[in-house]
Amino acid sequence: MRNRINYGISRRQFIKLGGAALGATAVACRGIGRMPNGLAQSGPVPSGGAATNWLNAAQWGVFNQGQMAEYQSPPVTTASAWNAAVSAFDTDGVANQLQRMGVGYLIHCIGQNSGYYCSPNATYDSIVGYSPSHCSTRDLVADLYTSLNARGIGLMVYLPSGAPQNDSQAVAALQWHNDTDGQRLADFQVMWQNIITEWSERWGSKVQGWWFDGVVYGSAMYNFASPPNWDSFAAAARSGNRTSIIAFNNGPNNPIDAVAPQEDYTAGEENYGALGIFSNSRWMTAPADATEGANSQVMTHVLTFAGSWWAQGNSPYNTTPQLISATNSIVNPGGAFTWDMPLINPSGLIEPAFESPFTTVADQLLGRYIVNDTSSTITYGGGTWTYSSGRGVGDYDDDVHFTTANGAYAQFTFNGSGVQILSERDSDMGNVQIYLDGTLMITYDCYLTGGKRTRQVIYEVKGLASGSHSVKLVKVDGSYAILDAYRVLSQLQAVVNDNDPTISYVGSSWRSDTGRNVTDYNQDVHFTTNVGDYFSYTFTGTGIQYITENDTDMGNVQIYLDGVSQGTYNCYASGGKVTQQPVFTSLGLTHGSHTIKVQMVSGAYCILDCLRVYA
Repeated sequence: MRNRINYGISRRQFIKLGGAALGATAVACRGIGRMPNGLAQSGPVPSGGAATNWLNAAQWGVFNQGQMAEYQSPPVTTASAWNAAVSAFDTDGVANQLQRMGVGYLIHCIGQNSGYYCSPNATYDSIVGYSPSHCSTRDLVADLYTSLNARGIGLMVYLPSGAPQNDSQAVAALQWHNDTDGQRLADFQVMWQNIITEWSERWGSKVQGWWFDGVVYGSAMYNFASPPNWDSFAAAARSGNRTSIIAFNNGPNNPIDAVAPQEDYTAGEENYGALGIFSNSRWMTAPADATEGANSQVMTHVLTFAGSWWAQGNSPYNTTPQLISATNSIVNPGGAFTWDMPLINPSGLIEPAFESPFTTVADQLLGRYIVNDTSSTITYGGGTWTYSSGRGVGDYDDDVHFTTANGAYAQFTFNGSGVQILSERDSDMGNVQIYLDGTLMITYDCYLTGGKRTRQVIYEVKGLASGSHSVKLVKVDGSYAILDAYRVLSQLQAVVNDNDPTISYVGSSWRSDTGRNVTDYNQDVHFTTNVGDYFSYTFTGTGIQYITENDTDMGNVQIYLDGVSQGTYNCYASGGKVTQQPVFTSLGLTHGSHTIKVQMVSGAYCILDCLRVYA
């Protein structure tokens, strides 16, 4: 995967290709004197279960491979060029982009085959012997944490389990052999664990997890009762944060599998087969090893690329409905889905063509909806507000409202569990105050040098009690205050499967179809072939989502909410079956009891897969 140098060439193949050229180079072994501090800590190292609760809540994330030296343009070949590239990475810009996209976590690559890494590591330097170091002066991981944590986004890191393949000096110094079949490579393991330990202790709780690549020789290298082994490998990664979660990747596998009992979540690497991957549960079982029994609480997780290949592509490889189907098939049962996306270097921002479709993925998954600045539900007061459209600078819907009057405000009342305020940052902007339900929450400085940034999330709150809330933006100083849009957030309360006994099916043709193996939620649906048949469901909350499938034999359905028609919705798709599609979503309802009714109007089938209820 990420350790591939050409399309279709696996890490294992690459390792074998490089082995003959390197031969049996022997070097003095430096830096192997200490084992990871985690081995000396008392008590068992946590694995699986509750440690993954935050990942389960985050639901989906982004994999950042494209910042590595291999993907810079031109590729980095000197320490000075690497430091310049790392210094130019825009952590605040990336974090803000991820926030408005609804991303729950980022997996950032420390480094890979080039031997250049984006954080200092004295242990690595002492072993490999480069001067100047191939580890950056800037600790990009620590800086990413600062930007991401301020926005409630989790941070994990990626690292290969072997030496950097394209750096012959590092390969030799670390006593790595590219053809590791049947070899334990104990000296290498101890050195690599010491390197991991330094990073883990440097970052502490800032890093919530590790994704280790290229663990293709698990039995030969790690399955031993004495260290170095799976235990010492995991302990090194957890030495700075004992609750850090770990995945070991042994290559693309369908179905997804777990490698060792020390894992907390599956690596889940998939290539073009990601659309056919599904899960029925949050949990998988990892096999026993030489020190531990099987672990039945390894969280299901999938990682695949969104572009044409890893860190490549000008637009998503799949359609937005396909992206939704793939993500939902893992997240709805309780897993997590990570998408690798191409970046704009050196800033690290995701390519714009990927932001819009994945924002749509997040909106349907997280129960979010946007309220543009033109909405009649927004109250403008305290001074003159002016509408400006067609600015062509990246605003939501290409328009904003702005004011020059201190004390002018924009107020919005919503039903939901949270809200975002989208504005702009620039050198002519100043401070704004944000009030929530009448209480001053923050004073945010929208001033920024270096150029205009639009669609900036200047305020976000989550986890509010279900009900009505009011948010108000007030201009304090500066030349302008701008409102671009509000985004309302909802809290998922339950995924209700089609076989739930509280769903009422009316009509003679309703049938249950199980074990279809086409990425349905829980691998089952209810369907009818009779026009006029319907189902209804009563729920308590502020929102509901009807999940079905799109296909060539599907037609229209009429949807009612609390007895009022919401219109006719089309489930037909000419390109073939796409499962777990949110055909109808209603959010921002007054909190209380509501009833949804879906009635077949046309087509060969009407299908219910599941319903999402929002608190």
